[in-house]
Amino acid sequence: MGLHEEQILSKMARLGLSRQVLALLVDIQVTVLCRGLQNVRPLPSQDILHINRCLDDLIGIQKIISPLMLPITDVVQLKVLLKKYRDDGLARIVDAEIVADLREQIASIQAL
Repeated sequence: MGLHEEQILSKMARLGLSRQVLALLVDIQVTVLCRGLQNVRPLPSQDILHINRCLDDLIGIQKIISPLMLPITDVVQLKVLLKKYRDDGLARIVDAEIVADLREQIASIQAL
């Protein structure tokens, strides 16, 4: 197994994210992702970058919303969170008031 695949698997384990959910988040077929992570058929570098960005963003969201948990089995909610995180520049949040507001928004999304 290559370094990239190990890093991806490590991030997935940290989040508790399944291969099926990750495949849906990054629009890659599950079989292609699984074969790539097992080094049966290497993933293209564009896919590796896209997967790593997605996982890094999810880790960033998890840090912001802690102690709340990510809805790791709900692809629709995860896509909404990722879009908000990327579009609103939430990756650069440092203001505690903004973080508190985001936590409330995520809690309301999860309540749906």
